[in-house]
Amino acid sequence: MTTAARPERRQLQVPPEYAAIHRVVLGTVALLCQLDAGADYAGLVGRWLPGFDPDR
Repeated sequence: MTTAARPERRQLQVPPEYAAIHRVVLGTVALLCQLDAGADYAGLVGRWLPGFDPDR
């Protein structure tokens, strides 16, 4: 199926240079979910990621 037939596919593509970091982040999230960990993640991300808006 072409990208034109599935427009959402284009939105999910990650540039190759970001693939490794996304894999690490998703693996970390998966691990925290399995541990049933809880914290103020929006606050942590807001502190380390400029421009992050938790209310958006």
